[in-house]
Amino acid sequence: RYTPVRFLYFIATLADVAGTPFPFQGSDAMNELLSLSRLARRLGIPQQWLREQADAGQIPCLKVGNRYLFNSVAVQEVLASKAARTRQGGDDE
Repeated sequence: RYTPVRFLYFIATLADVAGTPFPFQGSDAMNELLSLSRLARRLGIPQQWLREQADAGQIPCLKVGNRYLFNSVAVQEVLASKAARTRQGGDDE
């Protein structure tokens, strides 16, 4: 039986074997997987916006059933990149 953590380890291992970038690799990153509500609270952003961005593929996440799991470091990097593009007059998605 796969628990969410064993499932994530399995997926990360497959990504590593295939040489595919996977934002949740590494033991430290595995410990930083956060639920949608916890990440939204930590970043001070609305849960609905985070869910919409994840569904649109704008924010990296792993969806297991109806649960969203996020690597906080990966999400913060994406948000910082979006903010930099917005400041430079780029897209503001």
